Amino acid sequence: MIQVVLGFSAMIFLSEGIGRWVLKVLKYEPEYAMYAAPYGAAFLFCVLSMLYLPIMVCHGSFGAILIVTMIVVAASMIPLMRTWKDTLRLLFRARTIYILMAVVLIAGLFLKYGLDEMVQDAELLQMASYVNSPSITLTSMPLQGYQLFGSVIFWSAGMNNQYTVLFLSLYTAAIGMMMSLNFIDSFQLPNPWFRFTLIFFSLFYCTCYSWKIVGAFHSDNWRLYFTALAIYTAYRWLKTGKENIKYLLPVVFGAGLFVHEAYLMIAVEVVYCLAVFLFHEQKIRALYDLTTFMLPVVYYLFFWLATRNFLGALLFVIVCIVYYMQRNKRKMYHRIIQAEDYLIAYDIPIFYIGVPVIFLVGTFILRFFIAGYGIEYSYYISYFSHRTVAGFLFPRGNIIDMIMDIWRWAGVLVFARKAFTKEDRMIRDMAVCMVVFFINPLCMGMLTQITGLETYACAFEILFNPFTDILVFIAIYKLFEWTVIGQWVLELCLVFATLLGHITSYTSWPMGLYTDLVNPSDSVTQVESK
Repeated sequence: MIQVVLGFSAMIFLSEGIGRWVLKVLKYEPEYAMYAAPYGAAFLFCVLSMLYLPIMVCHGSFGAILIVTMIVVAASMIPLMRTWKDTLRLLFRARTIYILMAVVLIAGLFLKYGLDEMVQDAELLQMASYVNSPSITLTSMPLQGYQLFGSVIFWSAGMNNQYTVLFLSLYTAAIGMMMSLNFIDSFQLPNPWFRFTLIFFSLFYCTCYSWKIVGAFHSDNWRLYFTALAIYTAYRWLKTGKENIKYLLPVVFGAGLFVHEAYLMIAVEVVYCLAVFLFHEQKIRALYDLTTFMLPVVYYLFFWLATRNFLGALLFVIVCIVYYMQRNKRKMYHRIIQAEDYLIAYDIPIFYIGVPVIFLVGTFILRFFIAGYGIEYSYYISYFSHRTVAGFLFPRGNIIDMIMDIWRWAGVLVFARKAFTKEDRMIRDMAVCMVVFFINPLCMGMLTQITGLETYACAFEILFNPFTDILVFIAIYKLFEWTVIGQWVLELCLVFATLLGHITSYTSWPMGLYTDLVNPSDSVTQVESK
């Protein structure tokens, strides 16, 4: 157990040091005392993704993965040494007590309830299967390196299942907690009691509740965190006007592609929604910036295509290399500006009408004219019944979940009505764009043929994630900003929901909840089998 504590502490220090170095390279000084570990973890995963992809495509050995990982970790010590003073100052402060308390709580819950059951978890067994493998063949998570990273941790832990689960779970949870604290601190809320209540809620309800404890180390959790981090990064970019912030987006996208295949859809959707907003706001160099954000996606798509059609992948990479090498030259840059002017002039007809109509026609053709490729519109119900979506739309068995979902949707309505600033309008337009295009049943058939229904459903997390949850709660708080009784009621409700949520989650552990996690019986599986 001491090895787990030491390894976890070292990983947090390493992530914070890398993140602090990345912020210094970008010359970005946050307006508040921000934990840089989330960006450090994203940068580490992004680099590993770039190095793992060629090994996975070429079916390299576990030894190659191990060597690459060790080199990256060793090289990461250099930025840590350059920023060790700032790293110690940011980690050893009163704010970190919240994280330590939550980490101790999670560790205690694991040791008492869930650790023995999780050693037979399917994703953990997948990690174990790669150890000492002479040829890596990814099946369940194609071209995602997170399981390989987990196999390196598994090997480092001496093939001990419990140590591996505990280490990965604590690391994931700690990064998520730091992320939540950054989200809250960035708003610099004037009411200290509400700020404490929101921290208490975000750490001990959102992070430590239900499946987020049982499967804390799962790639699903990382996907949700990196979705929230990407939207938060775009939000801060627009709010502060500091252009250097935007270069963190490719890092987050690369990390998301490292952990989960559904993040490809999420990254494309985030960039698409950002394009709609930036062109509507007539943002200078919008098209140039958007293609910069897509760099990790382009890199990933090359290897994805290479596993299916090498000539197609070669043609794709040649076109991309020519574009990225020529876009800074005057002739190509003028063409980009001309295309940008056209998109700004006709942004609404193109993005809100033209693109959805194309997918609508494609869905219609697949449904009625191409045998075996059409999806009945009744399957749209299966999308809403998917566990990623249904949890936010329909009442669940737990009364606390039902109250929080009603509260969440009320906050969405309040936020949409009060979205006056540029960054708030971006979040609102992102939600509208999702409804018009990505959650449109008339476009669903063609989209699901491209992505698959499972991936398509995961993209709903763009609307509801740890960052947007905090946004909507702050929007509700501002309604009662000058009403003392209203503030007290709001704060007491958050504390009550957090405490009662813990009590109800403990009583349901671990059998039913764990069974649902490991063997999800949603209707999507049934639809795909049809």
